[in-house]
Amino acid sequence: MYLQFKNYRNANEVLYALYAADRIADEALSKLGLQKLLYLAASFAPIKNIVLSVVRFSRLGRGPYSKHIQNTIDQLVAYDLADITDFKVIYNKYSLAYYRISEGGKSAVEKLRKYSIEDEKTWWIECITKLAHIFCQEDYLRDDQKFSGLDRIVRLVYQDKTFKHIDKTVGYRGLIDLEYRGSIDFEMDKGPTQELIEFTTSYINKSDEFRSLPEKIVAELVLVAFFEQLYANYITGMGTL
Repeated sequence: MYLQFKNYRNANEVLYALYAADRIADEALSKLGLQKLLYLAASFAPIKNIVLSVVRFSRLGRGPYSKHIQNTIDQLVAYDLADITDFKVIYNKYSLAYYRISEGGKSAVEKLRKYSIEDEKTWWIECITKLAHIFCQEDYLRDDQKFSGLDRIVRLVYQDKTFKHIDKTVGYRGLIDLEYRGSIDFEMDKGPTQELIEFTTSYINKSDEFRSLPEKIVAELVLVAFFEQLYANYITGMGTL
């Protein structure tokens, strides 16, 4: 089957997120959880120099959000590569569709993983999903009454330095440019998250211990540190959410 998507890269990344959620957490992803996982995957992409940051996320009422991802998941459902498994209502007004990768979608991912660049992207998104699944089981997040499963990742995304900075300076309609080259509404050379990543990169380059480890191991260790920071920020700021 040849998918007639205008942006097949987005389609692949959505499939990888659904694939990872199925393999790691054995659960469906809501459109909320899907958006947040892909936001983290793109936001932390410079750690591994994987260019997933081609999508611009808009600061809407639901946080980092891309209409391209929503359009893509709708197309994947139409092509029977993903299934809608449930609908839930949150805040008494927003409905969330939950998506799970289909057997056809799994087959497509397995074929795509034969290409090294796609296999690397799959690994990256699986790392993000695995850490999201682990941290969503932590006590403070597990006790969240508004969200369940991987949807709890929204609590950590809201602690991202770039997201918080733009939320304060630009607000409701501000754009989050994950390439950190600024925008009309948000003029700054680098986002706070990018600055933190560059600091981490510099630290790794100066450390013989890090440089002696395989590249993927280093990337995963750094990701753990970033998630730990997001979780710590969530705990210390719980009273202000």
